[in-house]
Amino acid sequence: MARITFEGLPERFLVSHWHGENGLASWLPPRCMRAVNQSNHREGLPANTKRIILREGYFGDVSPNEEMGPVIRRVTLRAKVLSTAWQLVGGALRRVATEIRIMPHTREDERLIARHCEKMARLGIDPVKRLIAPPAAGIPFLPDNFS
Repeated sequence: MARITFEGLPERFLVSHWHGENGLASWLPPRCMRAVNQSNHREGLPANTKRIILREGYFGDVSPNEEMGPVIRRVTLRAKVLSTAWQLVGGALRRVATEIRIMPHTREDERLIARHCEKMARLGIDPVKRLIAPPAAGIPFLPDNFS
């Protein structure tokens, strides 16, 4: 397993976004990173990046169009492989990452993450608590599971 280091990510962010169906932990195993890279290629993103939605629930900023609900902020993280080694994997010799650094993709992402963590700490919200987004207006003829 690779050693993972974090740069420019507050501890509060790591605690609140590590687990879950779209968490950081689900991104790191090599098979998952390959799947994410293929998905990123289709979306025009660089390899080894992951998009995360900052969960603010009912505490999110109000959208200019109130019918659309609160503003949803998305940041991009990137994983940089610092070192690799040859290992026997499934009977074949392969190069695997031994050290990975995870960081915000841009300065703007770093700023948004810091602002999000500061806001949640100021409001006294436990980082482990999963915040649910308020219902937003949808297309009325679609069932709820598509909204």
